[in-house]
Amino acid sequence: MEVLFDKDEIRHITGRVGVTIGTFDGLHIGHQTVIRNLVGKCQDEKIQSVVYTFANIPREVTEGRPVKKIITLDEKVRLISQLKVDYLILIEFTEEHMGLSAKKFIEGILLEPLDVRHLVIGHDFRFGKKASGDQTLLKKLQKKFDYELDVVPPVVIDKKRISSTLIRGLLTEGKIIEANRYLGRNHYFRSIVTPGKRIGTGLGFPTANLIIDISMHTLKPGVYLTQVLAKSKRYNAITNIGFNPTFESSELSFETYIIDFEGNLYGKEIVVEFLDRLRDEVKFESKAALSRRLKEDLHVAKQFFASLDTN
Repeated sequence: MEVLFDKDEIRHITGRVGVTIGTFDGLHIGHQTVIRNLVGKCQDEKIQSVVYTFANIPREVTEGRPVKKIITLDEKVRLISQLKVDYLILIEFTEEHMGLSAKKFIEGILLEPLDVRHLVIGHDFRFGKKASGDQTLLKKLQKKFDYELDVVPPVVIDKKRISSTLIRGLLTEGKIIEANRYLGRNHYFRSIVTPGKRIGTGLGFPTANLIIDISMHTLKPGVYLTQVLAKSKRYNAITNIGFNPTFESSELSFETYIIDFEGNLYGKEIVVEFLDRLRDEVKFESKAALSRRLKEDLHVAKQFFASLDTN
């Protein structure tokens, strides 16, 4: 997959193409359905597939406030590449874009620079000033630009329409099993392991401490059953997200205890995948009480992972 970053590079794409456009934050099952629909049509007709998305979240510009991301930009690129897309157009959404009428927006960024054969969109795709453009306008432009419009219906699971907003809410509530189901994969963070306060080491549970970008949407504080990808191997783990209330810390921390792991991961990149929520974060009366609870957590975790191995 080739990644393009500005309008001049876009014009290097020659021949008829199929395109989809959207923010695709989280790249959940609904997004994947749209992109797979596009790639399938393009492969059938032997034309190039193009995903047009944004380096930021447009709502941050239109609403003038930060919007926490489900996945980083690097992860969005990585996940889209796995869907066998030919080109990814990655443009910064600006105030200039926000001020364009719907017609000028879609013609200027998409229909004029590219020779579009298929335009595939999600059912709720909106664009242009005050989100005034929708599939009705795109249907009107079909004849002028000679493309076919495909509107992909929403993906509904458990009677819920899958959306990035739904998934953010589930992460906030710590409902990781549901979030994973709607993402179509385990929710994960990728980070470099950094030295911490060594609190876990003092309790007999040395942890890998992670730094998570503050722009990311984090999970509800608590203890989670996780798996860690490190040094090309997968390990079972327990991850705590929280403020270490027993030690009266005010700083949010991400700490992962990797079960039966020996070695040093400082400075190494690891991936932590969240499988289930074990419990809330608790303030214990003493280090000894915390240590006893950690041993109980480990016992429960080992039972959980043993059940995965037998299924």
